[in-house]
Amino acid sequence: MMLDKVDEQSSSPQTGEKCLDYLERLFQRHGELVGRHPAVFLIAPLLVAGMLSIGVVNVQMADDMRQLYTPPGSVSLDEYRQHSQFLSDGNYSTSGVFYIGIARRDGGNLLQLNYANFIDQLNQFVLNNLTFNFEGKLLSFNRDVCSKSISCTKSNEVFRLIVDAYFNPRLTSNADVKLTYPVASIFGNRMFLGGLFGGVQTDPAQGGRISSVSMVHLIYQYPTFERQKLVDSFEKAVRDHLATLVLEDPWNDNLEFHTYSSSTLKDEVSRTTLYALPYFPISVLLLTALLVSVLCTGDSTTSKPLEGLAGLVNSLLAIAAAFGLVAAVGVPYNSTVTVVPFITLALAVDDTFILLAAWHQTDRRLGPASRLGLCLKEAGPAITVTVSTDVFSFLIGVFSSTPAVSSFCIYTVAAILFDYIFQLTFFCAVAAYGGRREANSRHCLFYWKTVDKRTTTTTAPARINPVQRILSKLYAQFWQWPASRLFVLVIYAVYLVVSLYGASTIRVNLTPENLLVTNSPLKRYIWLAEQYIYPQGFSADVYILNAPDMRNRTQLQRVQQFVDELEHSRFAVGHDSTSFWLEPFQRYMQHLGADDDEFYDYLSDFVHLSSNERWTRHLRFDQRPGRRHLLTQFSFTTGFKITDWVSRSDMVVQWRQLCDRYADLKPVVYDEYNFIADQVVSLKTTTLQEVGVAFCCMGLVCALFIRQRDVLFWVLWSLFSMDLGVIGLLALWNLDMDPTLVVSVLMSIGLTVDFTIHMAYHYHRHHEQCWMKRMLALFDVAGWPLIEGGLCTLLAMLSLVFVSSHVASVFLRTVLLVVILGLFHSLIVLPALFTLTHWPEKLSTVSSLVSSKF
Repeated sequence: MMLDKVDEQSSSPQTGEKCLDYLERLFQRHGELVGRHPAVFLIAPLLVAGMLSIGVVNVQMADDMRQLYTPPGSVSLDEYRQHSQFLSDGNYSTSGVFYIGIARRDGGNLLQLNYANFIDQLNQFVLNNLTFNFEGKLLSFNRDVCSKSISCTKSNEVFRLIVDAYFNPRLTSNADVKLTYPVASIFGNRMFLGGLFGGVQTDPAQGGRISSVSMVHLIYQYPTFERQKLVDSFEKAVRDHLATLVLEDPWNDNLEFHTYSSSTLKDEVSRTTLYALPYFPISVLLLTALLVSVLCTGDSTTSKPLEGLAGLVNSLLAIAAAFGLVAAVGVPYNSTVTVVPFITLALAVDDTFILLAAWHQTDRRLGPASRLGLCLKEAGPAITVTVSTDVFSFLIGVFSSTPAVSSFCIYTVAAILFDYIFQLTFFCAVAAYGGRREANSRHCLFYWKTVDKRTTTTTAPARINPVQRILSKLYAQFWQWPASRLFVLVIYAVYLVVSLYGASTIRVNLTPENLLVTNSPLKRYIWLAEQYIYPQGFSADVYILNAPDMRNRTQLQRVQQFVDELEHSRFAVGHDSTSFWLEPFQRYMQHLGADDDEFYDYLSDFVHLSSNERWTRHLRFDQRPGRRHLLTQFSFTTGFKITDWVSRSDMVVQWRQLCDRYADLKPVVYDEYNFIADQVVSLKTTTLQEVGVAFCCMGLVCALFIRQRDVLFWVLWSLFSMDLGVIGLLALWNLDMDPTLVVSVLMSIGLTVDFTIHMAYHYHRHHEQCWMKRMLALFDVAGWPLIEGGLCTLLAMLSLVFVSSHVASVFLRTVLLVVILGLFHSLIVLPALFTLTHWPEKLSTVSSLVSSKF
């Protein structure tokens, strides 16, 4: 009795119901208008899409990982600016870094005389003899670029020192020469070898002396002068030279050379676009085949294959218009945007099935305009609900702090909105013409053929696709099974447990490798670095940008305290890995008996000694008259080691916390991948916010269209359940949380709600009191279109199987899970959940209904 009262109260006329009734009448009038004047609504979208698509010529490519995945205003961007400014001696030129990884193909030892000399000659050639063409001029890397930065001229100088000492018989037994790893010492000068040598093995019998090296890592930091073409020309010249070395001497074929830079990474990331887009026509062909097959029935007059193809054309028009408009206003295009056409195709074609299913529910005796009006009255609000949820789910991402996510969502929102507009204009106009064809008994494919009305099948089963007829019968028989609800709820409980477990295991991780296609040459470099360099040690640059008065013992001790804490931090190699001019300078002052007040006087003499010239690149002096001997900024390096990219993020966070405690010194600890930390931290803080806000928006939209409280509750619960399943199962599928997965999760929120909202909306609006009758009717008006839409969604994304990239793989897996979980929830779980608050009548009373339907 209580449930009956709740039902009566919830179904009584309310403001929400009146709004829905008004919306239905509005759609009905619009449908009748399009039915009377289809030509206008057919031609106008074509013209609009054609004009807007011209904006594609202004598309701006954005593939810089630092800019794409780092939130604006992030600390790493400021750190990069300060690092570049220091290296370029304050001329505000950005600093480029170019890496050459060298290894033997057989994995053997590079620390042999022939290999070592070859690598040293290669390094000297790059520093002293390399030339390249730039804007019609032949530039010398040494004279025109490298000489502008002291750091560049000293590139890899430690390698030559180690090689000279290692193969010099007189130095091998010298007690002052210790060629150990990760720190070597030559006559008291400590040298950290992390980042230069990788895969190092030592010989304990010789006091830990280096016995073999698997990888040599040459690093060049040079000023770019804000000229990207200069960077590209220099890097191309190096790669061409490496290729020439292999061709000129077959002996070099045993060596593998791998180059890496942010510019190279950007170029490789852009290859994802080139790999994915050529497969888009395959998606179109697959959808064409599906549309023609499922929309052809036993009645050649009522079949709608051409109308289905028009829905496909509708999506293509929306994609063209959206990309043209968004590109014209200057939103950059990046690799994640590549999958937007596939997603739009998947989302948009679903609405075609909903509209055509509603058309088949109308009375054939009515005129085309009236039928189109009734069709939109039934399907218009449902489509509006799904479009609203899709738009809101991606609209949240538009305001994401990650530029790549924001751009992706802007393109997607624009495509969805254009598709919605074109559905109500272009597609409805095609449907109106199809209605006229049907009224005149014309053939669905061959318009010029008139089908004899006496041979036209008018029975309902003949107008239904055979697959639909079979599935509808099986669906009814399943719910007739007395234990069906209990069976569903048990399976659902197991699903929830598995999803919760998977979601609890997901971790935040972001690696450059995930942005590359499978056969990218950079993957080999990244693998070598992850195996040999990062776990054994690499150098980080430390800058003191506000040098204190070093004559003041208290302030000097504060600098030393900062260095000591950094050397004892969690990921640090230790004091021996630090290369700091202060320590040898203090020994120098102590040897001369200098006082603290004479610090700056002796510093100038110290760095001008030939043995100490290498320290000059770490010092910046006041350039004002009368103060030129005063130190304003200085730098040093120290070693760290990590095991994975998550550890790198934790390491950078620890650096920054330490720098905050010594803010008066304005310290900066810099590594080329500091921006990874900002991305990981921002993912941790914003993903839950974005997903939570998106879910709340979905709830508000659903509440506007579904006023029955218990139905609304189960819809929201199912939405949460599906999103939990997507995240949990993706985690169990060995995927980590990165910007691509965040976009996929936001997409899944919009996609999953499409499934439940259609079933719930029609369940809410259906007037049949018998639960079984209502469910069977819902299968025809919503369930079967959802199956068709799910198949279309899969086919639209299926061609991404051939795209060998992480981005494509994540989206494909997400869509696969969304379709499976969406159909499972909408067709199986929701009906069972509805019975928890609306207990159905005895199933034995509806057996005749099932048999009469078929």
